[in-house]
Amino acid sequence: MSTIGTALSAFGLIELPKTLGYLPNHTAYAVVWMVSMLLVYPVSITALVLLWRKQIVGLWLKIASYAASIMLSIVSMLVATGVLQEEVKAALASAESQALPRSVMEGIITGTYYTGMIFGIFVSIVFALLWVFAWRSQRRADNDED
Repeated sequence: MSTIGTALSAFGLIELPKTLGYLPNHTAYAVVWMVSMLLVYPVSITALVLLWRKQIVGLWLKIASYAASIMLSIVSMLVATGVLQEEVKAALASAESQALPRSVMEGIITGTYYTGMIFGIFVSIVFALLWVFAWRSQRRADNDED
């Protein structure tokens, strides 16, 4: 499951140009997401390779990547207000959303963003725990084979 999740995370790289566009006005937000995409993501891939090779450093890197993701998500939520306002303005400017009042559009965009971030934090915690339990279980199975 983690391999699939990591592979799907590659789609986040599509957002890199948009993230770079936030640098002038929303620097903290852009930096947080660039660290996530350009540092944490490669560490996560490296961790998977090491885990496939049954090296303990892979487990520590994987847990560290989940911890970093959680911290970056929290920071992102703290600095996202300006970006969310920009997204609301862009959505209101589009022809499809002009029928919706601004308050509804703000609710949809901010609600979706924060719900997604909180869900991501929850998933990171669950997957980190699953990796720890899987590692322990695999070690026991390997010791029983000897």
